[in-house]
Amino acid sequence: LAAEYALNWQLECFTKPTVSLIDGLVVGAGVGLTLYGTHRVGGARYRFAMPETGIGLFPDDGVSWAFARMPHEIGMYLALTGQAIGPADAYRLGLVTHCIPAERFAQIRAAVSDADPVDAVLDGVHRDPGPGELEGLEAAIARCFSADSVEEILSRLQAERAAADPWAQSTLRDLSSRSPTSLKVAHRQVRLARGLDLRQALIQDYRLACRFLEGHDFFEGVRAA
Repeated sequence: LAAEYALNWQLECFTKPTVSLIDGLVVGAGVGLTLYGTHRVGGARYRFAMPETGIGLFPDDGVSWAFARMPHEIGMYLALTGQAIGPADAYRLGLVTHCIPAERFAQIRAAVSDADPVDAVLDGVHRDPGPGELEGLEAAIARCFSADSVEEILSRLQAERAAADPWAQSTLRDLSSRSPTSLKVAHRQVRLARGLDLRQALIQDYRLACRFLEGHDFFEGVRAA
């Protein structure tokens, strides 16, 4: 884990362009390997998630730093629920820099290997992905996930009515299947990350990981999954 988090920081500090071509599920360490590069390309099958609270862990690899800076408390929502999102939402949130069909990936590789300027290559085939799945939920997410505790988040979800009620009930069921300790830790972790830079967030993650490896929830979570 120390080597993994150090690599995340090296990727953030690296001055040359790094291009990730992603056309599938990107989770956990995969997020850490791609998020700090200069160019992050999502194909049509791109799905982002940090589902660690479901296995008794917490969103690591410094991703709490990114979550803490997302609008409408969407970062807190993604951190606690582990909800997967597609390329449209990821593009709006800055998780990917371009949305390009996977059929173009070979063309991109060839152009980059020929030393063509990366920005021009990617900008030329980028397509706006349109509205995302979260767009209609932003107000409800902000209402519920801005709470100062996990208990208050659950209470606010239970109080949701009208159009947001099905989403709130589904979210409650999802949260009930996750490690209570992980939910508490992730909530505080994302709040604290508002005042940290990425390097400090990675140090915080390493300290948390060491404690989690001394406990039992993570091992049981992996076993159960």
